[in-house]
Amino acid sequence: MAAIVRPKLGFAPKEDAERVAEKLSTAGLEAARRRFTPEFLNRIDRIVTFQTLGSPELHKILDLELAAVRERLLHATGAGTLAFNVSKSAREFLLKEGTDTRYGARHLKRAVERGVVQPMSNLIASGQVEPGDRVFIECDPSRRKLVFLKDVREPVGQTTTGMTATAA
Repeated sequence: MAAIVRPKLGFAPKEDAERVAEKLSTAGLEAARRRFTPEFLNRIDRIVTFQTLGSPELHKILDLELAAVRERLLHATGAGTLAFNVSKSAREFLLKEGTDTRYGARHLKRAVERGVVQPMSNLIASGQVEPGDRVFIECDPSRRKLVFLKDVREPVGQTTTGMTATAA
C-alpha cells in the first residue's frame, strides 16, 4: 500500500532510468540467446536495443517530414511563395494516424503522404492553389479528416480578405 501512495509514482530519477535501460539491454541479449544459436550470435558484432519513441521525438520526426514536403513543393511548383501551415490539431491527427506503439513512427511518412501531399497535389493540379497562396491545414474532428483553407489574395482594387474552405 505504501508503494501506491508514494509520491512521484511512475517516475524514476535519472539513475533509475539508466538502470532500466541497462536491464532492457540485458533482457534483449537474453532473448536473442534463447532465440538464436551461438554460432549465429558469434557472427554478430553488437546487439542494440532501442527505447520507444516519446512525444518530443515523434513531433521532431513529423517536423522533418513536413519540411521535406515543403522542399518538394518548392521544387515541384518552382515557386518559393506557395506555403502551408499545419495547425496543432492537424499535427496531432497526423501523429495519431502515423504512429503506433509497436512500430513507432514507421507509418508517419505514409500518413503525411496521404493526409498532406496527395490533397495538396490535387489542389495544385486543379488550380485551386497557385504560387503565392498560403494554405492552412486544420483537423475537422467530426469528419476525422484534414481540411485545407486557402488565404484569399486581394484582387487589385479591392480590400476584402477572408478564408475559403477547400475540400480535402
